[in-house]
Amino acid sequence: MKVKNLIFYIALTCLVLSTGAALMYHKRHSQLVDRHIEQIIAQSQHQMAFSERELSEIEIQLRATMELLRGNRFLYDYVDKPIQSNRVLVEELWMSIASSQQWFKTIYFMDLKGKESVAVDYSFQAGTALARHHLLSHQDSQLFEFANNLIANEIASYGLTIKPNDVAGETHFSPVLEIVTPIYSGGERQGYLVFVLDVWFLMSVIEYSPNSQLMPEVVTKEGDYLVSKDREKLFGFLLPERQKFNLSNTHPEAWQQIKEQQRGYVLDDGNLLVFYQVEFFKDGNVKLLIEISEAELNEGIAIQASSLLRQFTYVLVWIFLFAIPTAYFIYLYKKRNLESKLAIAALHGMSAVIIADKRHRIIQVNREFESLSGFDNDEVVGRNALKLLCGKHSNDKVLEIAEGLKDDGVWEGELINAKSSGDQFVSLTRIQSIDSETARSKYFILSLFDITERKRLEQQLRQLSERDALTGCWNRRKFDQELFMQTRLVDRYSSNACLALLDIDHFKRINDEFGHDEGDRVICAVATTLEGQLRETDFLARIGGEEFAIILPNTQVEQAEILLNRLRIAIELDASNRVTVSAGITDICNDTKRSYKCADIALYESKTQGRNQVSVCMSDDDVA
Repeated sequence: MKVKNLIFYIALTCLVLSTGAALMYHKRHSQLVDRHIEQIIAQSQHQMAFSERELSEIEIQLRATMELLRGNRFLYDYVDKPIQSNRVLVEELWMSIASSQQWFKTIYFMDLKGKESVAVDYSFQAGTALARHHLLSHQDSQLFEFANNLIANEIASYGLTIKPNDVAGETHFSPVLEIVTPIYSGGERQGYLVFVLDVWFLMSVIEYSPNSQLMPEVVTKEGDYLVSKDREKLFGFLLPERQKFNLSNTHPEAWQQIKEQQRGYVLDDGNLLVFYQVEFFKDGNVKLLIEISEAELNEGIAIQASSLLRQFTYVLVWIFLFAIPTAYFIYLYKKRNLESKLAIAALHGMSAVIIADKRHRIIQVNREFESLSGFDNDEVVGRNALKLLCGKHSNDKVLEIAEGLKDDGVWEGELINAKSSGDQFVSLTRIQSIDSETARSKYFILSLFDITERKRLEQQLRQLSERDALTGCWNRRKFDQELFMQTRLVDRYSSNACLALLDIDHFKRINDEFGHDEGDRVICAVATTLEGQLRETDFLARIGGEEFAIILPNTQVEQAEILLNRLRIAIELDASNRVTVSAGITDICNDTKRSYKCADIALYESKTQGRNQVSVCMSDDDVA
């Protein structure tokens, strides 16, 4: 009887559990169908937002490179004196830039008659850039007419066009984006610098996607494909037989919505089209498009539904065949809980992994850590993990990490690490404690991800954003930040600091009589003199055309006046420049705007009293 009751209860239990599992399967299947399309849309929009950010960063880098080439001395030397030696210098510079960056298909200088005088072509297949001596004329082209309408210092996009490209004796077409900027010398327009960008290469930079289905295609404002996985769909506006692939033909109703909206999605006859408009160099508007066919949508749902069905089957098998041994397996699981946690934590580590005991002594490292640091496992076993990772930091960093682990059980941050060779690398580090039933924080899992290259790029971008391109001094943006910090220090600690504004006298006359090149040389010479005379703790910035600002920390006004007069005399006695400067000084108070205003009033006083002198306006003076 007991056996029958046991069988009855086991059968009843299995029936109840099976019914519950079936109801859960039905509910999850319904949710799966409802959420699948939403997930595809979210993933697609995230992918295209990522692509837009990448494209924006590329545009910033391109503009910086174009500004560099536009203002390069070699080009102006060639424009002023178009001899062979000057031309070779320009070609070598352009070839170096084109080979290293690869996105310039062609760089050329076009004179005022529309004829090329210097040109460099880059071949992606060959991986080299060569000077082209077969120069072309663009006199009758719309590009030349577009260039003639540009204003000074403008960098403008002519738009997307198609260029022939010879590969292995066959002619192929590829999309390009042409960027034009006028070149001036001696106050007169001398011609145009033209950059021809390889659109396919630019788009290849942003085409990364972990899901090949979500690789964005690029469509023009007219609905023709510029970039696509299917090359047969490309250039419908150029090849009549491919006009059938235009979105206005394949998806006429959806295309109306895509044209009118910046971003979004549309379902058209079961097909999902997710679109995202991006702007590249102002007029280079294109649409990023991800198209998922009805068959692909159904396939994605079928795969996940099949996986869900398999899970349900496994659950049933578990219920009917392994109900009794489950208790034993749970016992084994609890007994080996710590080993499982360690294995899971190590499995999900980002990159290099260190396992340490509760005293932070290293037990084991993985191969990725050996490759990254140069240390073998045997070399580091037994060493203190925190001291090994924080060797380039003070003991305060070790204490900070220890406190974080004590309070939260986890610590994340950036560390400067030393390799076995002595070289340094920067890592994004995560340290997580693994608790056991007998002791708190018995083990630690340390995961390291190398971000050295990213930090280097961040530093380069920071330098570009804070340095003046002509003199190498700090720029106005950095000056505003530094002045704000000094006012806070003065307000909090009552320390002494001075602000000086310095202006080159009659600088406009230098530009008018000798040209902008001489003016630039004078500015650089004055900046060099100032940097040579100032202390290491002083802050020098170029805040205007011929205007400099100097922040003098821990300095009285009387000391600052002596220093500024010494700088003024040094510049006046420099025979190579023959210029003078006027300066205004004030003591820095707790108000940034007032400090700057007082220094500006003092500078104005020096100017009105005959120039080549230093004036003082105290922050507590009565000024309008």
